[in-house]
Amino acid sequence: MRDGVLRVGAVVVFAYGTAVHAYDLVRGGLDVYGGYPGWLGAFYTGLIVLDAASAVLIGVKRRAGLVLGSAVLVADALANGYAVYVFAPVPGFTLGNVGQAVITGLAVGMLVVSHRLWRSFH
Repeated sequence: MRDGVLRVGAVVVFAYGTAVHAYDLVRGGLDVYGGYPGWLGAFYTGLIVLDAASAVLIGVKRRAGLVLGSAVLVADALANGYAVYVFAPVPGFTLGNVGQAVITGLAVGMLVVSHRLWRSFH
């Protein structure tokens, strides 16, 4: 797969993440994640900035974007895992389980993509 396609794909993932968390904030206000522990709500809200920064840095081919993007997705997967399986577990198969699995897959994918793109970034 061409490096440009991988880079654009990563930018799209982080732009989508930025949009989703910004929409949540606009829709629900500062207390949109009020049912969660404060640190978790702050993290989810902070993803607006972290996702956007990752998208921009990857878009301009900065290695810092690969590192930040990988860290953001791994942290997001862990946070979602905590929210879904520890804080508010629901028995059975739920959308929360699916969402957490998707984020985990994106985190693993970002780690692989970062390795692949590292040499072509500066």
